[in-house]
Amino acid sequence: MKGIKTIHINDLRAGQYINLNGEVTSLEKVKSILASGETPVIYTVSDQYIERALDSLSATRKAGKEYEDFQEDDPDALRILY
Repeated sequence: MKGIKTIHINDLRAGQYINLNGEVTSLEKVKSILASGETPVIYTVSDQYIERALDSLSATRKAGKEYEDFQEDDPDALRILY
C-alpha cells in the first residue's frame, strides 16, 4: 500500500483549497480553525481534482442533465501537517 504524501501548512500557496471533513474550504479558514485550538485531519484539494470536477459539471450541463455532487477520490491530495 502506497503511503500518503504530506506537506507542511506553511508550504501551501495562498488561496489553496483544503479538504476539511469532506468539505472544500480555504486555507485561510483552516488557519482560523487551527488558531481556535481544533486539530482536524486536513488534506489539500489538488488542481487535478478541481479540473475533473469542473469537467464533470460542464459535461453534465452540455448533456442537459441535472448535476449531482462530484464524488471522486483525490489521489493527488497531500495530508497537511501543522
